[in-house]
Amino acid sequence: MRLLRRGRCCPLLLAALLIGARAADAFVPLHVDATIEATPRWSAALHPAIDGAGLHDGIQVAVSPEFAPAIVLAVTGGMAPDDLAAIEATIGAAFAAWQSPVLAFQIAFAGPAVRGVGAGAEIDLFAVPEADPAFANNSFFGVTHTASQFVADRLLTNGTVLPGDALTRTDIFLNLDMLALFAPALTREQQVAALQRLLMHEIGHALGLHHPNEFPSANRDTDLDPLNEMVVDPADPFADLILSPNIDAEAVMSNGPSFFGLLLTALRNDDRGGRDVLYPALGAAALCAATPRSGCRTAHRSVLVIARPGTARKDRLAWKWVEGEATAAEEFGDPRATAGYGLCLYAADAALLLKAEIPPDASRWQPIGTKGFQYADGAGAADGIHKIVLKSGEMNRTKLAVNGKGVALPDPTLPLPLPVTVQLVNSETSVCWEAVYETAVVNE
Repeated sequence: MRLLRRGRCCPLLLAALLIGARAADAFVPLHVDATIEATPRWSAALHPAIDGAGLHDGIQVAVSPEFAPAIVLAVTGGMAPDDLAAIEATIGAAFAAWQSPVLAFQIAFAGPAVRGVGAGAEIDLFAVPEADPAFANNSFFGVTHTASQFVADRLLTNGTVLPGDALTRTDIFLNLDMLALFAPALTREQQVAALQRLLMHEIGHALGLHHPNEFPSANRDTDLDPLNEMVVDPADPFADLILSPNIDAEAVMSNGPSFFGLLLTALRNDDRGGRDVLYPALGAAALCAATPRSGCRTAHRSVLVIARPGTARKDRLAWKWVEGEATAAEEFGDPRATAGYGLCLYAADAALLLKAEIPPDASRWQPIGTKGFQYADGAGAADGIHKIVLKSGEMNRTKLAVNGKGVALPDPTLPLPLPVTVQLVNSETSVCWEAVYETAVVNE
């Protein structure tokens, strides 16, 4: 039996500008009346019952050819090429924010989008006037329609077979009239950020998440702190979940953030936790433990920089570790095939503040002669990480570097609670590398 669900978004700008912040709890599944085990998500394997839908080839996204032109015309009254390009970049950034080692999207701009959850791509994007049937009897900024089908042998991304609903098709609609009505209240940069936030919210519905502030009785977390990272065991992602009444008012999946939250374009910890419960990733997701490892190697010099200049597109993280303890090249493992890497930040009380995790990848990792490896990914698909350097050496000659940027980069709460411990770990060898900062360089 095909099940239809309709995720909706309240008037985000109206709520933000007129009524201020509303409560947003940890995360709530799309089917609030179902168990977390059975609630819909995209299957990790192709099943005949779901017509080829699933994560085996990435989630296919088709953007209606009229999507960008319609939004630009509604907001600006013109059709400037740079505005059209900004819309496409915003779409890409919104999907990139949800990516993980097991969750990827294949976006076709001006693609073959088809209305109706029985046809088209796995996610179809449309921008339509409020008179469109998608917005019948409401004035929402966006609505998401999903279809799912019960699959007895549904495969989760950690390899577990668990009966439950598998998503099959999703349509996302944005309301052109509402966008045009409230756009003049924002600067151009704020308009772009608000559009990205709106798209991220609707994409969250398309992945299987709902409004936690509307359904507090179904709100899940792994502890009672709504702001810290949810530490999810990818081998058993449901084991430590509890119901929590506590809130993060700026969660992406809230349908009533504050004005400040409206312009935040990165997932919050609880948004990310909901994603990782529905789509657990073995190996990479388990790299950063709940507390720091012991016995890591140290360096004479290291630098940590976290910059958040007001827009997630310009977020930046840089960690350099030089003149370090002796490390042999084989102690790096083989990140091209078997070794996942994680950069983990911990507070003074050993709480995990941030994790950026990179799975093994034969195309993005390349050897540096016989000294080590270098990772390069211009898209930053794995938690926003663009570059890693692992260079072996004798005592005081080992060099490491990790650089990340953009919307997919995890956002720790600033200012960081010093001292901060940074560890670089891998899934193949017992070797790890560490630096402790009493005065880390952090720019908000």
